Amino acid sequence: MPQGTMIGRDPVEPSAVRGQVERIAASSQFAGADRLLRFLRYVVEEELAGRGPSIKEYRIGLDVFARPETYDPRLDATVRVEASKLRLRLARYYQAEGGNDPLVISVPKGAYVPQFGRREVIKPPVEPPQRVWTHRRFAALALALLAGACLLPVYVYSRAPSSSPAPRILPLTTYPGSELHPSFAPDGKQVAFAWNSDGGDRYSIFIKLVETGAPLRLTHSAGTDLSPSWSPDGAALAFLRTSKEDAGVYLVPALGGSERRLADLSPSRPDAPSRQLDWGRKFLAVVNRPSPEEPFAVYLLSQPGGEKKRLTFPPPGSSGDTDPAFSPGGQYLAFRRSSHTFVDDLYVVATADGEPRRLTFDQRRISGLAWTADGSQIVFSSNRQGSFSLWRIPIGGGSPAPVIGTGQDAVFPAISSRGSRLVYTYAPTDDANIWRLSGSGGPPVKLIASTRADSSPQISPRGDRIAFASNRSGNHEIWVSGADGSNPVQVTSFGGPLTGTPRWSPDGRSLAFDSRPHGHADIYTINAEGGPIKRLTSEPCADVVPSWSRDGSVIYFASDRSGVFQVWKIPAHGGTATPVTRLGGFSPFESPDGRFVYYAKGSASAGVWRVPVDGGEEVLVTGSLKPGLWGYWALGGAGLYYVDSVSPPVLKFLRFPNGSESRIATLPKPPISGVPGLAVSPDGFWILYAQIDQRNSDLMLVENFR
Repeated sequence: MPQGTMIGRDPVEPSAVRGQVERIAASSQFAGADRLLRFLRYVVEEELAGRGPSIKEYRIGLDVFARPETYDPRLDATVRVEASKLRLRLARYYQAEGGNDPLVISVPKGAYVPQFGRREVIKPPVEPPQRVWTHRRFAALALALLAGACLLPVYVYSRAPSSSPAPRILPLTTYPGSELHPSFAPDGKQVAFAWNSDGGDRYSIFIKLVETGAPLRLTHSAGTDLSPSWSPDGAALAFLRTSKEDAGVYLVPALGGSERRLADLSPSRPDAPSRQLDWGRKFLAVVNRPSPEEPFAVYLLSQPGGEKKRLTFPPPGSSGDTDPAFSPGGQYLAFRRSSHTFVDDLYVVATADGEPRRLTFDQRRISGLAWTADGSQIVFSSNRQGSFSLWRIPIGGGSPAPVIGTGQDAVFPAISSRGSRLVYTYAPTDDANIWRLSGSGGPPVKLIASTRADSSPQISPRGDRIAFASNRSGNHEIWVSGADGSNPVQVTSFGGPLTGTPRWSPDGRSLAFDSRPHGHADIYTINAEGGPIKRLTSEPCADVVPSWSRDGSVIYFASDRSGVFQVWKIPAHGGTATPVTRLGGFSPFESPDGRFVYYAKGSASAGVWRVPVDGGEEVLVTGSLKPGLWGYWALGGAGLYYVDSVSPPVLKFLRFPNGSESRIATLPKPPISGVPGLAVSPDGFWILYAQIDQRNSDLMLVENFR
């Protein structure tokens, strides 16, 4: 006869509670759920320390999720969303692996103070009446667990009359890894999305019923499949497939089956994650690059042949257009135009040709957009106030207004055709950290870490400090720490625009870096201890990734002011900039002897090159550095360190002048494309590199969206 359970009311020893937390942490239900485990451990320890009454939403946002002091729980639902996911995971745990655990930990709905209860196994008596009572007791317990730890909360954010259904926000997916690019089926009952189910860099297309059910996998390619979009009749999906050498638009039946390649695309794709495909009533809109020298543009693909017609013509020198989205009737297309890297605004253009009309003037990053069902507004994700959140703007223009209740870390919105459902990707910032290893090899050690993104390390000339970029304050700023990563101090306070690539002056007193407070990237300098900031460049172009000459008189940087990125230099005190390269250049560093400038060529070209400091022949040093990894090489003493992006990635050393190569170490995870991530101490003893230690995102559903 099955055994029953009952909850006891006796006090529970703290050691027993902590042991139960570790059993939960080791379970399959919490595999990869580091954010939820931090949440659980925090509230448990606060309760055990007698501070249960002080466990408030605001404090959890600051202490657990690194929200800034200006964090407003009324506008940011992060804690509430994570609490609902934690309750759901706990309920699943106690229904499965923890079914016989003697101790139950729950976080009751409507509060954040955990409850601890003993659960002991009892044998039911023989009498039939008592057996009935035990069965009911067991049922009551199950209902209690569900009510206290499983049922998802309902949040009321609307100011509409009480007769209107209140919006509800709840997780649609809670799978390990990242779910991106959601897209509603025409009937609003299914969502297609891209998911790296194995936790790697390869994404596949899945669909899932909104109400219930497991996801159905549609694609099984060795490439990466992104940007799914439903056909108007809901019978098929289009998606983008990319590999290192190829890219194309594919079609697959919504119920699964054989794929068909519709159109070829340029293998060169935008660096930043973005939706690059949308299916309208008559056409598919897709992002493509006319040539390696031109910015990305939006094309219209016809059915069934896939003939391409160019729709947008971004200005030369810009990053181009992406994130296309058709209006409900298909007459208009909204898209994101990037005047420079991470400097974006919304535009709308008629699909029957016309001049694009600019809707926003923020010059901040945009990460996805969607039309409301009536075509009157566009909902988009932007970092207008630091972290990404959802905003709405009338199609006629005006000031964007926040989408109340969806909170921070919201990207890639999608709205059902009936307008009552919104889904978005809840994507907390990648947990990127800075690791250190010895130049002679040995195991890597995590040196600078937070729950946010720490990257762009640079070791000071004396080797006693480290400059790095981080958004741990809520915005991307420049930080300085000790050589062991201790005592990190924020040096800049721009409060919003992307700020990064700090580089030390030869005397260790100053830092050069780039930032975008005026809408385009410029080069700045600041005292390493903080203080006034000096702006060195002000051209309406992208001036980025600076570094100092060995004598400190010049600052090198990359600029696209001539139409393509070249290496330029400017006096360190300010003045007129002059070009150094003619055939393309990015991320420059002067050699230790001051004779040459070494540089990469950005995202489109492989290799590390060099040119004499006063100009001259541009020579390839090594072609092994892959495109996009321009930030994973460094000069050190007698040679060049770089990451060879094989699987797994290998750190190599190229010795000057004979060109012999040696392997330094195998890195546990791949480098971060498009980010400065490698630094070497002046004596070559220490090597720093940045990697993403955790990348998770889920899909969130808003019911009764208005």
